[in-house]
Amino acid sequence: MDAIVVETRRGGIVEAQHVVHAVAVADGAVVAYAGNPSSTCYLRSSSKPLQALPLARARDDVDDRDLAIASASHRATDDQIAAVRALLAKAPAAEDELELGPQPGRPPGKIFHNCSGKHAGMLALCRARHWDSRGYSQMGHPVQEAMLAVHAEAAAVDAAEIPAAVDGCGVQTFALPLERMAYVFARLEQLDGGGRVPTALTAS
Repeated sequence: MDAIVVETRRGGIVEAQHVVHAVAVADGAVVAYAGNPSSTCYLRSSSKPLQALPLARARDDVDDRDLAIASASHRATDDQIAAVRALLAKAPAAEDELELGPQPGRPPGKIFHNCSGKHAGMLALCRARHWDSRGYSQMGHPVQEAMLAVHAEAAAVDAAEIPAAVDGCGVQTFALPLERMAYVFARLEQLDGGGRVPTALTAS
């Protein structure tokens, strides 16, 4: 099937066209697709539920709210900021340990960045594993090695085959073919500890 084309129009004139490649996987097999199911791109923030998995495995004391905010791109509402602060307190870690900068359009302060929950989860993982938290956002740190490993495990690919780059919030982001991405999320609940993350997301 050809790729899906989405058009935006203004006054009856096509102003832009967006080509969409999509794929669906069930029981480990591709069951439907449009465009190129092997197209490779970075997961960016869609990785967050997977990036929360090492935390879920490492700590029995994190609850649904902790895992949900670690998996989320939040809007900096009062309850969301309270959730980030609660996860930092549980880690324990201070706000100034967050290795991200201010975000345009948000209040000043690292905690208001829409990825602060993910970063708080990474600090909580450092504490659980007794890793030095300094540089946790950088390639080669045990946190980012754990993130690469969980992507490789979930996608059933060799970690050496996964391209990496720096995401907008400063941590590593990984690239997979769309078919492998769909496979990851189709089997997330089947992974060790994987059921905790979607349960947290649906409960919050």
